[in-house]
Amino acid sequence: WSIGILVFFGAAFACFGVAVIASRRFPAWFGWIAVIGAGGSAVAGLLQIAANGEVQAAETTLLVSTLLLTLWTLALGVWMWRGHEDAVTGAPSLP
Repeated sequence: WSIGILVFFGAAFACFGVAVIASRRFPAWFGWIAVIGAGGSAVAGLLQIAANGEVQAAETTLLVSTLLLTLWTLALGVWMWRGHEDAVTGAPSLP
């Protein structure tokens, strides 16, 4: 499970956040939220690996990080669904 946390919540959301930052379609701060959440998830996974099992600090860190990532994903979906123009430049997006 710890490796799954590192891959699916750490590395995957870090890549999503970097992609949002690099796209310039959204403000950079919005992408950094995903990177921060991914970092917290990676810390939780590494804590579990280091402790060779589940520890309360890792569980709490994972809970906070995954809540942040869930809300970020919801906000990204709503933003993409409602937004028909580029959030940074105001240019119309492709259909």
